[in-house]
Amino acid sequence: MQTVTTGTEASIRGLAATDTELYVADTYGNRIVVYDAASMQPLRSWSVPSPGRIAVDTDSTLWVLSGISSGTLTILHYAADGAALASALTLPAGTVPADIAVTPSGQILVADNGPLQQVLVFNKDANGQPQAGAAIGTRNGLFHDVKGVPGNVRLNGIAGIGVDPAGNLYVAQNGEGPRAIGSASVGQGAVLESYVFSSRALNWRLYGLTFVDSAAFDPATPNSVYTGSKRFTFDYNQPTGREWSYAAFTLDRFDYPGDPAFHQPRGVRGEPMVRRINGKPFLYTLDPGAHYLNVYRFDTAHGEMAIPSGLLAQNPQPGSWPAGQPTYGEWLWRDSNGNGAVDASEISSNPSTGSTVGNGFWWLDSAGNVWLATPLSGIREMPLQGFDAVGNTSGWVDVYLGISAAQRENGEYVDLLEDDARAKILMYRWTP
Repeated sequence: MQTVTTGTEASIRGLAATDTELYVADTYGNRIVVYDAASMQPLRSWSVPSPGRIAVDTDSTLWVLSGISSGTLTILHYAADGAALASALTLPAGTVPADIAVTPSGQILVADNGPLQQVLVFNKDANGQPQAGAAIGTRNGLFHDVKGVPGNVRLNGIAGIGVDPAGNLYVAQNGEGPRAIGSASVGQGAVLESYVFSSRALNWRLYGLTFVDSAAFDPATPNSVYTGSKRFTFDYNQPTGREWSYAAFTLDRFDYPGDPAFHQPRGVRGEPMVRRINGKPFLYTLDPGAHYLNVYRFDTAHGEMAIPSGLLAQNPQPGSWPAGQPTYGEWLWRDSNGNGAVDASEISSNPSTGSTVGNGFWWLDSAGNVWLATPLSGIREMPLQGFDAVGNTSGWVDVYLGISAAQRENGEYVDLLEDDARAKILMYRWTP
């Protein structure tokens, strides 16, 4: 298709075939290329701006997803010889088309990986023009209340769709959608489902939910287990290998696009630790290199979703995210305004440690204190100081002897606390 230099993104983003011809989306070359299906010799090509998925209609015309590189996605209509046709699909506002399929009866299906998380259905009128019909799937998919709980047609990250001649619909999901151009993401696991198209009844479901991840028990119960982006429940009375059930997806890319996990290497959360502090659950996860410890809280208003709450970083993250991170040394973020986004005003830094290159070794004890074993600076403890107004853990004093306390004659306690975020020593007063 194309000869490119190493490191250039030139992947094939769409294929479709008839008995005699193969249609290939050359995204990098901005064209559709047609090959003889038997000899694989090129037959013809035509220009399409950054094409992606392709579907062959019952009348042998083509529906082509366009705009993959720019992110301005449209679905165009072509004759088999490449002539542009006028009947392009009109998509609802906010739609993020991920794939296209055509049913045996000629209905056009579009996988919407936007906030709706549905399969859009277009029926053809008497003139053959597509008209929007009833969508397939729960509105907002898995992010409908209760957020994070999986179930039939509660879709999440639609990566592909298809329909067989018998009228069965297939939906491939990875918690994310098609890999973006230039992204190194490996997705958030796989869910493959088959439904009866006419009734939406489930035929079967297959899971492949974890990759380079581990699991951690909820200290409150051995029947609940967290991975980086999911929760499972165990029924130990079931046969071996069938004890587990997929209970929740905990990563919310719509409400919390600033989740640090999305901006760290590979874009995944992994290696979880779960702690109950004052009875409240907290999830701690790491990036693949263990340079960054992410902190998450939970509340009932957000269902099963893990809300970004804090971040402890050994060094600056590569790239421009987040705005306000230091250029040198370790830093931390606490979500003091509760919006789940890393705001520059919420970042504090400690340049005295330098920028550690080696992997870190993190541990959370049962009291919520953070322990970090470093390649060059020994083992450090960052003690938990309590909770702020929105329920984030706070503290993690970053200097030796950062806290002192005294009791006055009247019984009042006075605490002094180092706080380099505001270049101050904070004083707290408390009378029992």
